[in-house]
Amino acid sequence: MRRNLDFIRGQTFSFSGVLRDASGPVDLTNAALQWRMGLTDLRRTTILLTESDGISVASGTGGAWTITVNPDKTADAAAGEYNHQGTATIGTAVYNLVSGRVRLLRDLPT
Repeated sequence: MRRNLDFIRGQTFSFSGVLRDASGPVDLTNAALQWRMGLTDLRRTTILLTESDGISVASGTGGAWTITVNPDKTADAAAGEYNHQGTATIGTAVYNLVSGRVRLLRDLPT
C-alpha cells in the first residue's frame, strides 16, 4: 500500500492498514514487523520501529496493523522529506505493509 504522510516533529502520529494478498488478509500472528523512515533509499535510517516499539497488530488473522511514531522518535530528526517503508516477514516471505514519502514538518511553536 502506498501512503504519503505529513506529520509535525515532536507529536505522536499513528496510521494503520490491513495487509492483503490475492487470497485476502494475510495472517500477521507470527510475523516480524518493521517500519523505517530515512533518506532516499532508506540505507540511512532515521527512525526504526518494531513490534516492541511502535508497531501493533490489531487483528493477527485479519492482517490489521497500526504504526505509532512517538514524539521522542522525531525529536532529533531534521524537518524535511523522507521515504518510509513497513514490512512484514513471515518465514521466508517478505510483504510490503506500506511505503511512500513522509514530510516531517517543523516543531510546534512553544
